[in-house]
Amino acid sequence: MMRLVGLTDALTLFILNFSGDEKLKDAMARFNNISMLNYSMDSKQEFFEIYSNLPIEERKKVVVVIDEEPISWNLACKEIKNNTKRGGLILNTLKELEIL
Repeated sequence: MMRLVGLTDALTLFILNFSGDEKLKDAMARFNNISMLNYSMDSKQEFFEIYSNLPIEERKKVVVVIDEEPISWNLACKEIKNNTKRGGLILNTLKELEIL
């Protein structure tokens, strides 16, 4: 696992240092700065309470767009359950949008 983290960090640094695309730099920087510690357990719990009360069909709809990628409630739930960086970014974005 440590090797993977080191490789990911090295790849991120390479992209950030050698990519001329500012949008890509911003996206990678935001993605790598997100950790599951950036949001409280309350946010995660609040998300699951909202999610559990949604009708099944509503869960298939887009709740947020991150880096031009539409994220459905179902995908957001998987990312948050698995404690991924994307899950942290989703939660932070939902808080910023005052959905949570």
